[in-house]
Amino acid sequence: MKTNILFITSIFIIIFATSCNKEKPSNGDYYGTFTYNNPSGIIKTAEIEITESSKNKIVINGSELEKDGKKIEGKIENISFSQFGVDINGEWSHKLFSKNYKIEGTFTEDYYQGGNAYQNSGTFKITSY
Repeated sequence: MKTNILFITSIFIIIFATSCNKEKPSNGDYYGTFTYNNPSGIIKTAEIEITESSKNKIVINGSELEKDGKKIEGKIENISFSQFGVDINGEWSHKLFSKNYKIEGTFTEDYYQGGNAYQNSGTFKITSY
């Protein structure tokens, strides 16, 4: 009886240890959707690449952002639709035993037009392929 309990416990520990990945969200290619508040209904998309993810930071499209647990914030400098990049404030998540990650939250984007500075904002979702 003790042997069976020990065996089952060992299997659960091995499964749990192998499913734990310290690099969350994992490195790889992602797809981003950015929905603007104003002008309403404008949606822009971008290819996103995460090259590094640790406890305190995440590198998205070459930009280092702060990471605290599930919270991610900072500026993605290199994004296809924005000349000056976007500031994001969001959280990452994934379903149990899934390797598909999602980062959701809000963003702001500064831009210049006619010599004047403006700012757009909205929500975003970045999902793994």
